[in-house]
Amino acid sequence: MSSKSKNMLRVVVGIYLIYLGASMIKDVFAQRPDYASLLILAGAVFVLVGAFFAYKSFRAYLADQKAEREEDARIAMEAERAAKEEEQVKNSQSDLINPEESSKNPEEDQAETAEKGTIVVDGIAEAGKKSECEHADGESEAAASKKE
Repeated sequence: MSSKSKNMLRVVVGIYLIYLGASMIKDVFAQRPDYASLLILAGAVFVLVGAFFAYKSFRAYLADQKAEREEDARIAMEAERAAKEEEQVKNSQSDLINPEESSKNPEEDQAETAEKGTIVVDGIAEAGKKSECEHADGESEAAASKKE
């Protein structure tokens, strides 16, 4: 049984205790027994305990509902973020697979990707900061391209 179900059952039990206490007090005034003060006290205790029990359980039920809504919202946001990332990957893969959609001049493509901050290495696009890649001999990519 989930905590929400348990809390709702406790609310119902609290309401039932209130009902029992109120009906006990009502019967005392209708019958007027010799021990009426004891029955009134017992009825008042039932009402108070029932009210406290129902109140606390209802608050816990609402807290469970709020936590569940927040969890659902978090999951929805993660799913949306994953869908966006998947769409971005799909778009970048389609650009690599269909080169005819890109411009015919490779120099323009390189300039465009450099402006976007995308580095194309061996046909794989990696988004990131513009940085200089180190070659095996310690020269930077910029220095190597100046030599050519």
